[in-house]
Amino acid sequence: MLSISSRSRRFPIIPQVILTILALLFALPLILLFEVSFQGQGLGNYQAVLSLPELPQAFLNSAIVTSSTICIVYVITLLGGYAFSKLEMKGKSILFNAVLVGLMLPSTAIIVPLFLTVKAFHLFDNYLALILPYSAFALPFTLILMR
Repeated sequence: MLSISSRSRRFPIIPQVILTILALLFALPLILLFEVSFQGQGLGNYQAVLSLPELPQAFLNSAIVTSSTICIVYVITLLGGYAFSKLEMKGKSILFNAVLVGLMLPSTAIIVPLFLTVKAFHLFDNYLALILPYSAFALPFTLILMR
């Protein structure tokens, strides 16, 4: 007869094995990607990429766009999440549902109007041309999380 303590020790083994197998399945493409990156020149592939003169500027651009987008989304969703969860106001559910419509819009359907908007506001070669759309696309989902 199994005691309660031995049964509780054996029970987590099955889910742990299943989760380990799933983790290996999800990691397999990354392992293959890493393996393929060494084909040809080996470490020379990485040296060639890291020696590009444009790389530091590309990293700086990514850092600026990412940090700005995170700050904007964080501030807006903190305020919006608090308002939608704690404040009593008329039409709160209608307004929240209107925000959630943004989750249903595929980004490919908005590419042309987005391009025309960026062109109309003369935002080419500007960080705002990336920061504002990224923030707008991230807001509905993060607002759900904050609420």
